[in-house]
Amino acid sequence: VQWTAPAVPSIGTTLVDSSDQDHTLAWDGGTLTDTVTYQNLTPGKTYTVAGELIRKSDGTSTGITGKTTFTPTEANGTTTVTFTVPAGYDGQILVAYEELYTGTTSTGQPIAVHKDFNDTAQTITINNKPKVPTTPPDHGTTPSGHGTTPSDNGTLASTGGVAPLALGGLAILTIVAGTTLLAVRRRTRS
Repeated sequence: VQWTAPAVPSIGTTLVDSSDQDHTLAWDGGTLTDTVTYQNLTPGKTYTVAGELIRKSDGTSTGITGKTTFTPTEANGTTTVTFTVPAGYDGQILVAYEELYTGTTSTGQPIAVHKDFNDTAQTITINNKPKVPTTPPDHGTTPSGHGTTPSDNGTLASTGGVAPLALGGLAILTIVAGTTLLAVRRRTRS
């Protein structure tokens, strides 16, 4: 009789953006789905897959975790782990690390691990936050060049219309009236 070693459980993962199934996520966050493929599990036995997202830049944890407990009906199959990524990770590349445990908790020694820092299938790129275009300040002028909007100092801008002409005319009338009044007074004194 020849002895055969039991098959060793193994897992592999594919991480995608839940909304469009690609390997990029919006800058302001979203949900990621990690499809975990397992092999050589015992049908009818309970297992737990626990995952964590790691920064590819320096290998540190993001603190974003997910896990699922399942009971396979066949030795080979798939299950999913969901990660919710908040805003604040824009421009980063994240890698999913997964561990498989026997039972309903993710404590103790895992029976299978998938932690491949260079596996593109378990890697997500978070888009960069769009840059807000800078616009020149409004100096109280319209496209025609005649100001009709409040200026930067809080006062209404000049429209370039009748008001400056009327003020100029009033100033001239005041000068003429003043000159006439002086002439009349001189004549009455003499």
